[in-house]
Formats: sequence, structure tokens, C-alpha cells
Amino acid sequence: MNFRPTVILFVLAAAIVLALVVSAIFDGGKDVKTDGLVAPLTHAGVKDTEIDTVELVRSEPSEERLTFVKVGNKKWELREPVSAKVDSVAVERIISQLYQAKPIKYNELSDNLVAHGLDKPTLKVTLKSQDKSATVNFGSTTIGGDRAVMFVTTGVAPRRPLAVRRADFSALFRDGSKSDGAAWVTAKWITDYRAKRLLGANAMDPTSEVAALKITTGGKELALTKSPSGTWTFTAPPGYGEADDAGSSGPTATTGAFTGVNPLLAALTGLQAMSNDDFLENQKPEDFAKYGLVANDPKVIRVELQLKGAPAPEVLFIGKPVEENGKPVVPSKVYCRIDGDSAVVKVATDRVESLRQTAVDPREMRNRDVLPPSKRDEINAIDLTVGSAVVKLRKFADPAPAATGAPGARWVLFGGPGDPTDAKRSEVEALLTVLTRPRAAEDVLTAPDNAAFAAPETKAVVKVWYGPAEQPAKVEPGKPQPEPKVKDPATELTFGRTDALAVFVRRTGAGAPADLKLSLATLAQVQKSRLVFLDPKLKSFNAGTVVRLAFNRGAEQYDMTRNETTGLWTFAKPDGRKGKTADSEKATVLLSTLTLMSPDRLVAENPTPDELKKWGLDPAAPHTKITVGLNDPADKERVYELGAETEDKKSVYARQDGRPFVFLANTAAAEKFAKEDLRDMTIFRVDPAKVTKIKLRGWRGLLGGPNPHEYQFEKKGTAWAPVAPTPAEFAVDPAKLDQLLTALKTPRAAAFVNIRLEPQYGLEPAINPDWFEFTIEQDGKPHTLVLGSKSDGPNVYGMSSGVPGEVFTIDATAIRALTDKPASLQK
Repeated sequence: MNFRPTVILFVLAAAIVLALVVSAIFDGGKDVKTDGLVAPLTHAGVKDTEIDTVELVRSEPSEERLTFVKVGNKKWELREPVSAKVDSVAVERIISQLYQAKPIKYNELSDNLVAHGLDKPTLKVTLKSQDKSATVNFGSTTIGGDRAVMFVTTGVAPRRPLAVRRADFSALFRDGSKSDGAAWVTAKWITDYRAKRLLGANAMDPTSEVAALKITTGGKELALTKSPSGTWTFTAPPGYGEADDAGSSGPTATTGAFTGVNPLLAALTGLQAMSNDDFLENQKPEDFAKYGLVANDPKVIRVELQLKGAPAPEVLFIGKPVEENGKPVVPSKVYCRIDGDSAVVKVATDRVESLRQTAVDPREMRNRDVLPPSKRDEINAIDLTVGSAVVKLRKFADPAPAATGAPGARWVLFGGPGDPTDAKRSEVEALLTVLTRPRAAEDVLTAPDNAAFAAPETKAVVKVWYGPAEQPAKVEPGKPQPEPKVKDPATELTFGRTDALAVFVRRTGAGAPADLKLSLATLAQVQKSRLVFLDPKLKSFNAGTVVRLAFNRGAEQYDMTRNETTGLWTFAKPDGRKGKTADSEKATVLLSTLTLMSPDRLVAENPTPDELKKWGLDPAAPHTKITVGLNDPADKERVYELGAETEDKKSVYARQDGRPFVFLANTAAAEKFAKEDLRDMTIFRVDPAKVTKIKLRGWRGLLGGPNPHEYQFEKKGTAWAPVAPTPAEFAVDPAKLDQLLTALKTPRAAAFVNIRLEPQYGLEPAINPDWFEFTIEQDGKPHTLVLGSKSDGPNVYGMSSGVPGEVFTIDATAIRALTDKPASLQK
């Protein structure tokens, strides 16, 4: 058998396979077939997120190694050559770029390791995942800036050079490096990977992830621990209790002590280097003294920060200020170092003295809240006890939308004879504001002062319960809502001894016990009587549903009814006006006075008969009793009583039937019911479309003569025409007559003056040249209006057939403008 052709074919096939392999390695673009630079890991199914160790080894200028170890999800630390915090993102980028990098086509690539700086690679990077690893060796770099090419080999093929884009390894090499040469020259090293933030570098939110904090200096110590519920508590100094989370919201001097844990943590975790130049690497222990960073130096500030889940606290030393030419640099910097790290770091901060003052005297850090501000909305019950008087406030869920459009809550009083009754929300909110105001206490006592809270010293006791607002119980109609049961434990505040400026308050029950000193204004707030918390809101009504209004003026009774169809009011009393029309506009004003009535101040709840008599509110004979009749059979009326004036004459005592209190109302309401003239001020009413005749008499002062001049017009069909004695050729303008009729449709008197004619009224044509008379006929009935002399302001005196025997004043400006001369009515 001849095997030669078979051998030839086998050799050709091998050559083709070799060519494809070379092409896969050296060719670029989408056709490249390669396992990448970390094939041993990817072939084993190791994902980039499973890498637990990253090693960087450089051979120049001397043999050095950096070993990064994963300590949590995307969290890394440096373990060699020293233990240090690193920028975890930077380490993650190394892994990502090595996983993603692909060889590219490069025409000058050869197998010559020396030519590509790979005979002795100056930088080796190894990724490890437990017992699996992959190494990439970096040789020289070509000129080309961002387009430069680097040469690498892998641990599994150390004699096969590959070309890669230098830009694909920005995590390993410094930006802006444009020179060619060995890899170690531009490779990032320990300072480049350091975390700029010195404390809590691996924490996403340091202030929420810190579990404990300690600051010591000069023999003084501040120590804080955080409970599972999130409360910060002093462990040193002893007896300091809870610490304040937020601290003061006001401005704080850069040398003043911190007032809250969160601002303190923000300052500590904000300590950081601004650039690589701020790191002074490879310092020896004997060098620390010149930086003020010797651990046992009494001037050094030692900070311990314990993160949740961390095996040990992070320890930072803060030393001397950074100086140049013997003077502190501006902006100020200070030398710091992390315990166990050989680097000294220059940190920009102006809060060193604040840290020192806080450790020396942490009183400003104590929690000065009376009740937690964050739990204000959870308060659902309050008892205020002053002596034997108890004010019980309970919160109910209110399904009615509040101003925000969402269901709210309402506060209700219990314990009184007419309860439950609504509480005045503004007063409850004011109480809650005082009790939950941040840092409300002026001082927190270090040791209990029992004498300040002895029974004779007790001024008030406040109990507060927390929980969701109560849902109103389903009760039978007419039966009161039962008082909800409170759920202990309660927080109890005992207001004890007072001095010139403050009151001693002891907090017990739910929450951390504490003795505080509060302002006297807080004491005044909790000592308010039940009357202050009563909702003074009156039961109102819709004026459109009113059908009757009755009241008295002394012994004289007024009673008016409203026609629901026409809206007109008619007198039923007094007898002299029975059946006559009352003034609708003034009746509306009186009703508005009642609907808008709001108590200026509550005087008494459930007053005694003697008190009612003293205030002019004797039920048998109040000064003024007002009854508003409604057209709702289920809600028939509102009854108001207005009593005597107060000494300052600015208010009257008042009450509303169905409300348990007496209140002060503005005297304007009483004056309107006592003095308002309710006679119908509308002189007559006509429908301009139904008027058929108009007679005008006057103009004697303008045209002369012994008698008034007369013009008459009659409507025939839809057209107006002059009639005798008006000249036939008088070209009347129908539009102007329509304007005049509109002005005379419902003329209203300004005031009624007299029932006797007096010469000064000018209502007789013989004595007043400006006398004028309008006569309008509708449905065969004439309506007459006579205008006389000027009265006050724009008003003139008048008489009318609509109110026979009455003299009144009226604003006739618009009417006279249309009839100032006969020609005004012409086209």
C-alpha cells in the first residue's frame, strides 16, 4: 500500500490548522477566535465575580509584590506588602479588564520575546479563585498614546507573544502615559490603589454601617455604640445615656464640639487624601514622632470605627498640622495614619479641634430630645394631668381627605361631660411640636435629682402612647364613640421643680430614662386647660337652605320667612310690618354673619346658671336670641345667643345651642342684629320687557319756565314712539330708553330718612328746579320715582309710589346721567 499521498494530505491539514490558530491569535476584529488572556479561569467556569485574590509583581526597580484580597462583596483590602484600605473599584476594574481584553492583529508581532520585552517581563498580574489562577505577563509598550500597543504573554503560553491595546488596561497603567518602554515604568503601584478615604472606605454608607465609635485624646474618651434599633448610646463617659443622632441644625464653629453622631461620623468618614502626593509611603515607626502620630502621645487623637460585620475596628491616628516654612498650610491639613499601615497621609480638614473638644467634653452630643422627633406621627394618645384635672386626647383615623388629598387623622377629647368632642387641631399640633422639637432640652442631667420631682414639686404629668390611629368604632345612632383603650407602655414626663429659667423634667417608661431641664414655655404648654384644647368650631349651615330668620331686639320680636322660589323675604313680625317685603340683601348679610362667626376665645365649658346670667346669656332671657330655620326635616334649625359686652367693648359673650361652651364673638355680629334696617331697600321692581309707558318730568333748571317739562313715550309692539306732549318729531333712541329701564329695574334706597316731607328734601317741583320724576307703567300699573335735592355723597333725597309716605336717599348717578337733558334720549 502506498502511504505517501496520505502523509502529504495529513501535513497539509496540519498546516491549515496551524494557520487558523495563528490567525486566531494575531488577527483582530469579530473573526478573532480566542479564549482571552485568562483562559485557565474561563475554561474552568470561574466568573470574574469569583476572583478572591489579585497579585501584582514588578521586577523593577526592585522586586515588589502587591496582594489584594477580597473581604466582601466587591470589597478589597491590601495584604502585602502592608495591610491597607484600597479603592475596591480600582481592583475590580483590573479583574474586569483582564477578563474582557482580547489580542489584536499587529503586523510587527514576532516570536522574539526579547524584542517585545517579554524575556524578563517587568510586570506580572495573577488572578486567583481558590486553587485556580491565571497569569498575564506585561512586556514593552509601543509609542502611540491611547493607540499604543502592549505585548503580553500568558502563564499557559509564556513563549507566545500577543499584542493588546494599551487603552484596554487603564486600571493597571497611569493615564496620560505616552512614552514607550517597559511595563513597570507606567504601571500603577501601591499609592495609586490606596483608598483616598481613610475610614469606612469599604462602606457604601458609612453613617448607617458604623456599629461603634471611640475617640480618645489627652486621657479623655468618648465611646458610642449603636443598638439594633438604631439608637446611639454613650458607653463613655458613663451615665450620659443616649446620644443625639442629627445634632443641632444651626451653624457650628469649626473649633466647636460636635452636637450629633451623624455630623461626627460624616466628618470622620470624610477624612481623605486629595491626591497621591498626600501619601508619604514607607514610613518607619521612628518617623511617626515628627508627624505627631506616636500612639501613646497624649496629644494624638485616636479614632476607632467599628463597621457592622467587620472582625475588628479601623483605627486612625490624627497628629500634627502640616506646615511649610514653619507655618500651617492653607487650606489646613493634618497628618494621619491608619494603624498597621506604614504610610502617613496629609488630610485636608479644619475640624481637628472640634474632634478634640468632642472627646474632651461630649455633653453637646447628648440626646436633648424630650420625645423622638421621628416618632411624632406615631403618637396616638396623650394625657395631660395638672393637679386633679386630666385632659385626655385620642387620635382617630379620619377617612375624610385632608388638604393634601389623602386621609388624615383627627384628635378627640374624652373625659368631659359632653365628650367625645373634637379637639382643636392647632393646639394639639402646638403641643406635639413642643414635645418633639429636636434638642428641646436645655440640659441633660448626668445624675438623677430625685428631690426635684418630689410630690410637692410636681407641676404636671404628661403620658404619651404610640401606635396607629384608632379606627372609629361602629356605634348605634345617637350613642357616643367609646374611648379607645391605650396600649402600654407609655412614656411619662413628670414636670417638677422650677427655677428662674427652666423646669426639671423626668422621662420614664418607654424610651431611655433621663432627667432634663426644659424651658418654662414648655411647662406653660402642658399646663393648658381642657378649654384650650376644645375645638371652638360652630355648627354652620348653608344659607341656601334657610327658610326662616327670627331674633329679638330687646322686647321686640323680628320674624322673617323666605320664599324658596323667588328668594324674597317677608316679615311675619313685628305686627306693623307683617306681610311686607324685607330686604333680601340685608337678610343675606345677617346670615353670612352667622355662618362666618368664629369664636375669638372660649370662656367656659358647661357654665353654671349664675355664669350665664352674668354674661347676659340667661336661657330664659338672653340679650339676643337668634333662630335660623332650615328646610331639612332632620336638621331643622340653628340657635345662637348673644349676650353682654366685655369690659373692653370689643366682644360679646355668645354661645350656640348644642355646643357646650361660651365664647367671645366680635361685637359686629351683635350690632348688625341690633341695628340693621331690614325694610326692603328695593323701591320697586319692574321687568323692562313688560314696560309699555315712560313719563319723564323735570329739567326746569335747565330749560326754564314755571313748571317741569314733560316727555312721554309709549311702546307700540316692539318700537318706542313719542306721545303728547312730546313733540312728534322727537327722534327717541330705543337703545337709550332700554338703558334707562335697566337702571330703573330695581332701584334701591341707600337709607330711609323720614315719613314727613321737609323743604330741605327738595321733593316739591315748585321749590326745587332740579326736581325730577320718573313714571314707568307695567301691566297698567304706574311706578313713580321722584328725585330731590342732594343728600350725602352721591345720594339725593327721593320718594316713590313703591314705598308711599317714606322719604329715602338714593344714589341716582347712573339714572341722571341718562336724563341730564331731553336730547340725551335722542338718536
